[in-house]
Amino acid sequence: MRKDRKYIWLFFLVAAQLSYAAKAAQQPAAKSTTNTATSTSRLGIDFSYSESLPHIGVWWHISQQVALRPTLGFRSTTSSSTTNTGFSTVTTETSATIFEFGLSLPVYLTKFKAMDLFVAPAFSFRNTSTKTSGGGISQSESKSGFAFGLSLGLQIPLHEQLHVFGESGFGYSKDDSKKETNLGLIRTSVGAIFYFN
Repeated sequence: MRKDRKYIWLFFLVAAQLSYAAKAAQQPAAKSTTNTATSTSRLGIDFSYSESLPHIGVWWHISQQVALRPTLGFRSTTSSSTTNTGFSTVTTETSATIFEFGLSLPVYLTKFKAMDLFVAPAFSFRNTSTKTSGGGISQSESKSGFAFGLSLGLQIPLHEQLHVFGESGFGYSKDDSKKETNLGLIRTSVGAIFYFN
């Protein structure tokens, strides 16, 4: 994920330049600027990628400065390995399912010519279920944890209905099963929003 972070802001810098160039070319024919990212009552659906987990969410602007964004993340993986014990060959299969619910509150700080700057306090809850079977033995494990975070982000309109965004910030997380806590850079995501209005 560290390698992904190196390219997120480069991507949004290029997107901002393209967005600004497109707006400048269309400026003589511009009719209205009411449907900006910070317009009240705008409602959209977003698709994002955060911490190796795809998410789908809703982006609802409850005022010109504040939006409400609930998200759901899900991923299911299966892997297998073969071990030769000298007497027999044992195949072990491991399946993992990750489910995450998140809620953030993007607060828009200022609007530039080609992008909006926001800060977003957030909360998330994640549950991971793992099942391992092989050699006549089956074992299941479930663990959960939660996190609080605060991130700084950019939202760039590529079209009136299509925006892209990226955010990165610090947070606090706790794994209940391992009794572990972490404080650091835990919240980095990139995604796109499609507005219905």
